[in-house]
Amino acid sequence: MTKEKRKKIISARQQKARQNDKLKHKPTNAVFNVTDDCNNCCVYCFTEQNPHYMTLDTAKSAVNYLANNIKEQNETEGRITFFGGEPLLCWDSIIVPVVNYAEQTYPKMFTFSITTNGILLTYEHLLWMKKHNIYPHFSMDGAKQTQDMNRPCKDGNSSFEKLQYIIPAMINLFPEVTFRATITQQSACFLYDNIIYALQMGFSNCFFTPIVRENWTAENKMILFEQLGMIYKFYDKVFSDNKKPFIDFIQISDAIKENIQCEKKIFYNRSAHHCGMGEDCVGIGYDGSIYGCQEQATHGKRSKFYLGNIKSGYKKARHINLINRFINSSSIVTCETPSLCIDCPRKEICKNKSCPSTNMDLFDNLYTHANMDCSWKLMNFYLARNLIENMRDSNSDSFIRYFNSIIARRL
Repeated sequence: MTKEKRKKIISARQQKARQNDKLKHKPTNAVFNVTDDCNNCCVYCFTEQNPHYMTLDTAKSAVNYLANNIKEQNETEGRITFFGGEPLLCWDSIIVPVVNYAEQTYPKMFTFSITTNGILLTYEHLLWMKKHNIYPHFSMDGAKQTQDMNRPCKDGNSSFEKLQYIIPAMINLFPEVTFRATITQQSACFLYDNIIYALQMGFSNCFFTPIVRENWTAENKMILFEQLGMIYKFYDKVFSDNKKPFIDFIQISDAIKENIQCEKKIFYNRSAHHCGMGEDCVGIGYDGSIYGCQEQATHGKRSKFYLGNIKSGYKKARHINLINRFINSSSIVTCETPSLCIDCPRKEICKNKSCPSTNMDLFDNLYTHANMDCSWKLMNFYLARNLIENMRDSNSDSFIRYFNSIIARRL
């Protein structure tokens, strides 16, 4: 081995050691998986729905654990998100007493949010959440036909009907709340109507994504592409009329940003920060177990994202190994159908734009993307490129402002 090669190897090892040292020794932000149980019966649910519930003692211990980590690492604030299953099943047993405990024991140390299907929400809940600055992340798939098909209540009743009363109140108190929806093969034909529904209900922004854990037929992919094209035409018309979009379809701004990145060749090295992977936020299971992703808590200790327990301790070496496997796999990132990668215009972006938790569940690795994930992002990429071209020679001030607002963000 030459002296120069030895120096390069030593330098690479030192750089890797410095990266590992930068990793937080202990988590300060967490998603509390308070239960796997749910009052909905979504057709695409990935949660195993075991009848497990976090105890109040475990939840308080998790708060203490995070608070101690915050103090040890000289930080000032941590985040706690209540997650499930459906966390509102634990409103009285966990959420209210835990928030009160954290506020009284560690004043101004934590911010809170809750991911909910909204079925159990009442106006009193919303007022209490507003008072305690608990922000809702809301999941709903669309208008009545789609919602009741994709997300029926477990008791067989209509989930859509149960939400009509509470949605206006939620938007009134939390005007920036996102309409977050999942698209199935059966509901793809209603995508445009579902976005119009979200607009009519008063949501200011929406996020739609197809279920990627199943293989879509060519026919259903084409239906989805046609529906997506109708949405982009809708925005084309809005911008051509020099109006501000009434609702922000987040996929459009993301796809425009990707087009700018590709044009300017602005790419980044793979980072665990994109998806979380426990570097920024961990999942804490009902029994106090720690995971590099909140979605993995349903799998228990057999998950490769398992990182220890709040009582027995956080396994830093295991976490470092997980993150290094993710980052170092950037050179072998591929689609489930590798041929799609050959001429893919967003291949360099793709290296840092997939869900490693989904990849692990589907393919037992961190780098293979689901075919449908790639297809969906390519659909948006090409439609956004066409929108940019259509607007290039226009005098639409509204599009220019919209476009510049995207450039102003970190590309």
